[in-house]
Formats: sequence, C-alpha cells, structure tokens
Amino acid sequence: VSQNPPVFNRKEFGLISDLAVKEQWRNKGLGRAIFYQIEAWFKSRGINRMELEVATTNEISQRFWQSLGFNPCRKKLYKEY
Repeated sequence: VSQNPPVFNRKEFGLISDLAVKEQWRNKGLGRAIFYQIEAWFKSRGINRMELEVATTNEISQRFWQSLGFNPCRKKLYKEY
C-alpha cells in the first residue's frame, strides 16, 4: 500500500511493483491467478485503486494489464546524461 502526496484526492492505493511468470509457465492463467489474489488482498484492506508501471517497450505486459482492466494514466519521463 502506498500513499499519494496530500495534493491528490485519493490518498492510498495498491502498488504492484513486480509480477513475473517464467516463460515456460506463461499463457496458462498463472499471472491472472496471482493478480486476482493481489486484488483480493487490496480489497480486503479497503484499497480500491491499484497502480503499476509498465515499460513502453513491453507490449506483452501492457496487453496483459489492460486485459485485467488497467488503463494508462500518466507517462514517466527520464533523462540520461
């Protein structure tokens, strides 16, 4: 569970930092099963929003999360020097 700065209306949200499934176990529903357990855990604690980051180059992951109802909400920018 993470918290937004006071300027935001929504104070707490569930933060999914990583979810990975080994290649030989992909496309068998394991990722979805893990996600549904995570979602249930957040819901049981009154958390009604989840957030995560996905690399813009990882189209498979983007499709996976969008199939679970996640929507893009902001872009993270960076600069290397």
